[in-house]
Amino acid sequence: MEDYDYSDPVAGMIKLGKPEDLKGWLDYQDLGIRREHIPDLIRLVLDKRLTSSDVNDSALWAGVHAWRALGHLEAEDATEPLIQLFAWIDAKDDDWVLEELPVVFGMIGRSAIPLLADYLADQEHALFGRIAAAHALSEIGGREAEA
Repeated sequence: MEDYDYSDPVAGMIKLGKPEDLKGWLDYQDLGIRREHIPDLIRLVLDKRLTSSDVNDSALWAGVHAWRALGHLEAEDATEPLIQLFAWIDAKDDDWVLEELPVVFGMIGRSAIPLLADYLADQEHALFGRIAAAHALSEIGGREAEA
């Protein structure tokens, strides 16, 4: 296995493999993931070495686990980096981003609204990325009625 240069417990996410559906999310705090790991989790989500792994390699799925953990941590700092992933929906036909990131943004909460609204309003962005942004805004509103 390649050395990905992540500290424990973040490095352990590379070995978790393909995650279950939305109802089967792990409690990443049980794995030792805490707020101090947010920068490493963001780096892991965006790590091109991981996102280009073979579908049978557990490393491919580390980003999914990382963004789920960022949602559980309500990681406001992850908003801008995670929004970058919306482009994957159209470019890579990535249904995981389409289905899960709106839920993650719902967990992050209202602080994500301005960046999501900007993304949605920008017609330069591809259609399904903008649809995901709209779903994310809806998810936030469903969780926080006053938002």
